[in-house]
Amino acid sequence: MTDRWNTFWQAISLLVASMTLTACVGSQSLEQPLSPLVARGELVDRTIVGTENGQTSFIRLAQNGLATLNGPSAEFGRWQFNENGALCLQWPGQPQRCAPVYATGGSQYRFGEMNLSVLGRR
Repeated sequence: MTDRWNTFWQAISLLVASMTLTACVGSQSLEQPLSPLVARGELVDRTIVGTENGQTSFIRLAQNGLATLNGPSAEFGRWQFNENGALCLQWPGQPQRCAPVYATGGSQYRFGEMNLSVLGRR
């Protein structure tokens, strides 16, 4: 009977932990963009693989607003959140690009037409 109780309590613990995690993270859907606070926590100071129009780039957003892009060439730019809560990226010689960030599941996100994959864990 002890093994059954251990299994039961492990299952209950797992259920409570998953419910708590869902409550903290919230639902992941394309209906509701991430808040700037959540998006910052998920994307800043992490390596991001961005894929758009068949091209893949590595992006890094630093705490100080500096952005680096390593694709066909390396570039430095700026990032910020605008008054509407959208992430804005500015690369040299290109217009500023702003779009909300959506969670699509796991460490996958959507920024405009770009798919983002965050590498590694915190």
